Amino acid sequence: MLRFVFASVGCALTWAVSTVIFARVLRGAPGGSPAALNLVKCVLAFPPLVALGLAQGDGWPTTAGHGGALFVSAALGLAVSDTGYFVALSRLGVARGVLFIPLVPVVTAALAAVFLGDPLGATEGAGMALVLGGLVLVLVRGQTDDVAGTDAHDVAPAAVKGAARARLVGVLAGLGSALAQGVSNTLMKKAVVAGAASHVAALRIGFGSVALAVVVALSGGPHTVLPFLRRGVFGPVFVASCLGTFLGMWLGTYGAKGLPIGIATTLAATTPVWALVLARFTGERVTLRAAAGAVVAVAGVVVLALSTLR
Repeated sequence: MLRFVFASVGCALTWAVSTVIFARVLRGAPGGSPAALNLVKCVLAFPPLVALGLAQGDGWPTTAGHGGALFVSAALGLAVSDTGYFVALSRLGVARGVLFIPLVPVVTAALAAVFLGDPLGATEGAGMALVLGGLVLVLVRGQTDDVAGTDAHDVAPAAVKGAARARLVGVLAGLGSALAQGVSNTLMKKAVVAGAASHVAALRIGFGSVALAVVVALSGGPHTVLPFLRRGVFGPVFVASCLGTFLGMWLGTYGAKGLPIGIATTLAATTPVWALVLARFTGERVTLRAAAGAVVAVAGVVVLALSTLR
């Protein structure tokens, strides 16, 4: 069972690295939209996932009778949730945007307990509480850093109003992202039990790409994709897509295959803790409160891991 735990934690780590890269790409690609970046990352990740399935002997991806659930799961989890997440990153920055991820296991666990009958005992609840409590401490760090050194008297009223509007859009996008991902995870659980993890991950990426292509065509058109294909931008997008979307998607799907979906997504939701560690290497100040939050969250991961051995 521990291999499923490590897979879910690995998903969080790869997504943390890709989050930092995607956030920088969004700032450095004028004219590109979050939906277009989402489409590019999905298109880049689809072939490696298919190749992985073939290399493992799983054959070509098949829906195993769950095509409808997989399509809806992909549309919600990739077209809606990931795009909303990118909007939150672009409006709020990494420190705040990444912290909507911990809401996903709460939504997922509640839905899975009602619709899938997944067990959620005292040990699992304690582990989830520790993980989410640690992430709240990280959130406090993100908020204080956001306002540090800012004097409201030096900012024009129009700029203040515009910033407030941007924050509101980012918060709503983040909340919508968490809700959509929770529903997506619940739908995915039945499909992932029936089929190979590589098949489920590849099909979700493929279906998500179709849904995103429609969104991009109706919203901004192909020209919103071009900024992410430029020299100097495409390289980081490719690396982040391979890490977060290809490897992270497969690891997350594999973890969900062997764990109750609420536990799997809680482990995957430790992304902000790993992002905090990465921030230390990029020159950001890491406070004692943030470090304490990381320790508490890791303790929660240990409790959840031990619960799988019962």
